[in-house]
Amino acid sequence: MGKSLLKSQKLKQAVVLTLMFLIALGFMVPGFLNAPLSNEDGGTYVEPRLCQSDNDCYLTCDNKPVKVLCSQNLCFQNSCKEYSPYQFIENAVSFSLDVQADNSNVNLIPQANNLFVTAEKGKINVHTYSLPLGVVLDRLGVTFTNTCAQINTNSYCVPEWNVSIIKNGNHSSLQAVALQDDDVKILIEKEDFN
Repeated sequence: MGKSLLKSQKLKQAVVLTLMFLIALGFMVPGFLNAPLSNEDGGTYVEPRLCQSDNDCYLTCDNKPVKVLCSQNLCFQNSCKEYSPYQFIENAVSFSLDVQADNSNVNLIPQANNLFVTAEKGKINVHTYSLPLGVVLDRLGVTFTNTCAQINTNSYCVPEWNVSIIKNGNHSSLQAVALQDDDVKILIEKEDFN
């Protein structure tokens, strides 16, 4: 009886030690797998930064502040060595934007702390090259889905409303509008079912 009790205690100890080893290994393996990666230039991987506005994304590179775009709650550039396709430029790209809903002009309200897109007297100023028009409009309170246009707090949805994007006098799609176009008009009209 004493030998079987001794064997069962040793078996329990072996099982407990094995489980403790597996638990410790389970905490260590993810650390090895997710270790920071080194870049070719000697830098290390930088975690993406969360943001609510462009003001949250400033970097200090060579003792100078660098303005960084915040889009979809993530900073586009997270370190000075990282490339960003949307570099801030002082001389803004300007175009006119006219948003009309049901035959009346709509006031566009830029997001607070928005450094890259500003609006003044019908002119939109974009302080970077190649920013998609959808992002520019989103920063001005205009959002498009497949069937709706959301402007500030109002929704205009198909089939009741017809949403048109007109650039330089021609109907266009949101993706086809370049920021260098002189005149962009978003026209939202009641659909005529006759």
